[in-house]
Amino acid sequence: IQVRFGLTPMMEGQMLWAPYTQVRQRADGHTERTEGVGDVTFALRRSLKNPDGSGFSVALQPFVSAPTGKSGIGAGGWQGGLVAPISIPLGGDLSLGLAPELDLLADGDGHGTHWGWAGAAGLSKPFGAVTWGLELWAAVGDDPAGRVTQASLDLTLAWTPAGHEDLQFDAGVYGGLTKETPDLAVGIGLSRRF
Repeated sequence: IQVRFGLTPMMEGQMLWAPYTQVRQRADGHTERTEGVGDVTFALRRSLKNPDGSGFSVALQPFVSAPTGKSGIGAGGWQGGLVAPISIPLGGDLSLGLAPELDLLADGDGHGTHWGWAGAAGLSKPFGAVTWGLELWAAVGDDPAGRVTQASLDLTLAWTPAGHEDLQFDAGVYGGLTKETPDLAVGIGLSRRF
């Protein structure tokens, strides 16, 4: 669940929470399943240029996550960071999105924090009421117990039904590219603008 609310013409607040997550891990012929709620994240997004997404746009988004998630799903401690979402029109309705990110992450043993970084680069293009996206995502965390490197190749789509411009359905398939990334993740969503 994500709630976004306008604070000024150039700033919005955000709250993000996963009310249900299921993680399945297979090793040595055994499958282990963990399910429950995720962490809660609070963020502010301050636009520096074109908050409506017309033309080149860039913003700064500091965030903090509270450790409300179940063990094995949540991070196990307070985390935070800064993301700089960037959108660059390439012509012909094709756009490039970038999202460099610097993070302060909870250590895997639950004692202390460490630095990490993440980034995403993706192309998106509308085809009628459906917008398709292809994205490469990567994250590195320098946990004292050992560096964690994750990456995925993601395919997304967003559909806005005709006559319902304030409604959007989203779906995504995320394929892991490293051994520390889930092999496959699937997500669906519904957005409603008020």
